Amino acid sequence: MVFSLPPNHQVDDRAYFSACVKWAAKAFGGNQNILSADIHRDEAAPHCHVLILPLIEGRMVGSDLVGNRQKLLAMQSQFHTEVAARFGFKKAPDRLTGLTKQSAVCAVLTKLKALADPVLHSVVWAP
Repeated sequence: MVFSLPPNHQVDDRAYFSACVKWAAKAFGGNQNILSADIHRDEAAPHCHVLILPLIEGRMVGSDLVGNRQKLLAMQSQFHTEVAARFGFKKAPDRLTGLTKQSAVCAVLTKLKALADPVLHSVVWAP
């Protein structure tokens, strides 16, 4: 599991990552299931790798702990409520889908065309 902070953040990263590790322990069966937690500051965004052994009552239960997409989304929401919000972070907006996504794509393409942006002629990116 990887927890990260945005570049140029204004929070105490040690306190934040400590709270992240505590949350992971609670979410994944206790401190005994945390094998390691390492903070990396080698990139613009500091991040913490947490290795988890999903062992409960002598049984490997990784898929049971993470579950399906709905359970994963619920865990992300719980993490935001219990950890990220306390450090002043806002929850990411919901993913755009359907007509909302089409409308956003259309608005971006219209703006790029109005600006005659060179990206419109890129061989790498084709609208």
